[in-house]
Amino acid sequence: MKPLVPPPPDPVAKWVRMTALLVAGYLVGVHLALAEERYNEDARYVGALFVLGALGLAVGAGIAAGGRKFGSLTWMAWALDVVIVAGMFVSFLLSRTVGLPDYHRHDWPVIQVIALFAEAAYVVLFLVALGQKRSAQKRSAARASKPSGDSPYGGDDRARTEGSAVHRSP
Repeated sequence: MKPLVPPPPDPVAKWVRMTALLVAGYLVGVHLALAEERYNEDARYVGALFVLGALGLAVGAGIAAGGRKFGSLTWMAWALDVVIVAGMFVSFLLSRTVGLPDYHRHDWPVIQVIALFAEAAYVVLFLVALGQKRSAQKRSAARASKPSGDSPYGGDDRARTEGSAVHRSP
C-alpha cells in the first residue's frame, strides 16, 4: 500500500551511502581477519580493539546506509564511524612509528596500507554526505520561505483579498 503523502527524499544520495557501506565492509573484513592473530600473538588489547572497532563500524555503517529511515540516529552513526575510522588510522600509524604499549611493528602489509586509504575514503564520503545534507536543508528552507502554489487561487494574494471581501459586513 502506498502512503498518501510520499516521504521526503533522503538528503544523502544513495551512491554515497552504498559506497560508504562497501568501504566499511572492507574495513570490517580486514580488521576481523587480523584480530585473532593480534590477540594471540601480539598485544591482546589490540586484537580486542580490532573486533570492537569492526563491530562498531559494521553497525554504524548499516544504520548510515539506511538513510532517513533512522532519523537523527543516522548522523550519530556517521559521526561514530568517523571517530572509529580515525582511531583505526591513527592507531595504525602510531603502531608502525613510535609504537603502542606492548605493540610495535615495523612491517607495512599491503592489505593494511589499502585499509588506510579506505579509512580516508570513508571520512571523505562522510564529508560528502554532510555537504549533501546541508544543501538539502538550504533547499527546503528556501522552499519554505516561498509562498506555496497549493491554494485554489494559485498561491498568490488573491485568496486573502477574496476571503476578506466575503467576510465584510454590509
